[in-house]
Amino acid sequence: MRLLSPGQTVTIHCKHEPAINCVKKDTSKYCMSWYHQIPGEVPKLLIYYTDQRASGIPSKFSGSESGNKIDFTLTISGVEAEDSGDYYCQSQHFIGEDCKRAVPSLTVLPPSSAELQQGKATLVCLANKGFPSDWKLSWKVDSIGWSEGVSVSPAVLQTDGLYSWSSTLTLPESKWRWTAAVTCEVTRDSQTPVTKSINTQACTEE
Repeated sequence: MRLLSPGQTVTIHCKHEPAINCVKKDTSKYCMSWYHQIPGEVPKLLIYYTDQRASGIPSKFSGSESGNKIDFTLTISGVEAEDSGDYYCQSQHFIGEDCKRAVPSLTVLPPSSAELQQGKATLVCLANKGFPSDWKLSWKVDSIGWSEGVSVSPAVLQTDGLYSWSSTLTLPESKWRWTAAVTCEVTRDSQTPVTKSINTQACTEE
């Protein structure tokens, strides 16, 4: 972005050839996303489906398309110092009648026997190939939501344009021993959650 004074309006252009489009809820929408990245931080999704603001993004950000399915723009009205950084456009390609978001796949890794001998059990949940970046990982112990001993990594943008996440859950060995199942769950808005469980008694993924 060029140097600007606070309060100015800036428009960033992105050209994509060949033309791109998809269908969302029976309405033709041109699938382009915009991201803002502050150096050293994870890129933040601003706009998706060309003109839809992501959750929590202020109205000063807006996206549009010129009508030829090739030229796309991101407009920032009233820029502030916090808007400095790099901006990226990314085309979205989907198959089918709906412009569906990419649902992450889950893998849950059990604790090692060596760690159990030390009195604790650390499980790792890996979520891969999801879009956009605001999917949330959480844990359940015997079907009850669990937040103690949980650590969640920020979303990491992969070279294929999709995101990955990871989370760890550390339990006392005694809790692990008397628990029937531990479940990792990934959720986003009203979409159906994706879950992956480990049967602690057999220590195998269900």
